[in-house]
Amino acid sequence: MSLKKLFFLISLIISFSNYSQNKAKETTKPRTFFPQYYGEKKWKFYFHFDARRSILHGDLIKTNGYRIGANYKGVTRFGIGIHSIRNKDKIEITSIPIDKPDALNDTVHVGFTMATFFYERVAYKTNRWEISLPVFLGTGNVNTEYTNINGNKKLLRREGFSVIGFGINTHYYIYSWLSPKLSVGYVHASTPNQKIADSFSKPFYGIGLSINPIGAYQHYKKWRTDRKEDQSLND
Repeated sequence: MSLKKLFFLISLIISFSNYSQNKAKETTKPRTFFPQYYGEKKWKFYFHFDARRSILHGDLIKTNGYRIGANYKGVTRFGIGIHSIRNKDKIEITSIPIDKPDALNDTVHVGFTMATFFYERVAYKTNRWEISLPVFLGTGNVNTEYTNINGNKKLLRREGFSVIGFGINTHYYIYSWLSPKLSVGYVHASTPNQKIADSFSKPFYGIGLSINPIGAYQHYKKWRTDRKEDQSLND
C-alpha cells in the first residue's frame, strides 16, 4: 500500500468521524454509532498498555508499549504512544549488505523504539462493547546488529525512521479499566534502507488485555470504602 493511499484512508476516517459528530448535534436521541458523549466526565486522563503483533516471513513480531494522553467526552482520545521491540524479539532479516570484515554472514537483527502521536475516535459503543478507529504518526530509531565471526552481536548502524498507520480497535469491557482487546491495522514505515522499511511496513494485529492502572486503583479504593461501610453497618 502506497503512502498516498494511507493518507487518503486516514483523511476519510477523520472526515467521516467529524461528519458523524455534526449529525449527532442535530438530535437529542442517544446514539451507539459515533456517539457524541459517553460517561460523566468531560476530560479524563488516558493511560493504557499496548501490545501489537505482526507476521514477517512466517515469524511472529512482538511490539510492546503504552499510550498516554487524554480522553475527551469518553469518545475521543489523543496523546503519545511509545513502542519498542525487546532484544530477544528483534527481527531477523537476510541479504542485507554488511560492510564489516568480521561479519559472519549477511543476516542482521533489527530492533526499534518509536514515539507516535495518536488520535482515536469511538465508532460504536454499548455498555460492554466498543469499536474505535485510531490513526497515528511518529518517528523513531532503528538499531541494526550483525553477528561477528566470534558469535557476538555488534551494532551495524543506527538510523531514524518515520511511521504512519491506522487501524480498528475492539474492546469488551469487563470493568471500565479492564477489557480484552483485539486490534488490526496497517503501518507504513520510511527509512533510508528500503529493505528494512519494507519489513516494518506490514499489517498488524494485537490480542490481549487493555489495562488502565489508574482506573484499577480507583476501583480498588471504592471497593475498600464500600467494604468498610458494609462492615460498620453489620457491627
